[in-house]
Amino acid sequence: ENQMRETIVTGGQLVEWTEKGQEREGYYKDLVDGKEYRGKISQLLVLESESGESFKVPLSVVLEDKIVKVKRGTYVWIKFLGEVEGKTFNYKNFQVDQDKEKVRNFA
Repeated sequence: ENQMRETIVTGGQLVEWTEKGQEREGYYKDLVDGKEYRGKISQLLVLESESGESFKVPLSVVLEDKIVKVKRGTYVWIKFLGEVEGKTFNYKNFQVDQDKEKVRNFA
């Protein structure tokens, strides 16, 4: 996990989920490649705030599963629900809400 934190992020700050209840919101701008880790390239979700500031959110399996249901350009709210104890490993759980009326067109 520490290796993931060494990711060099350009074009926006990297969001780290540390506090249960932590929220981020913005327009779903893009998905980009992060760092290679154990032979797999991580994905980063790029969000853009109302003011145009970009930030990147590391995509866990749970978050990716929820964000693929959202159309690019749509305004989203992501809430960190905390760490959940799974049968084989712990994972971070998220709630994702969207406003389908609030959309930006990203070329």
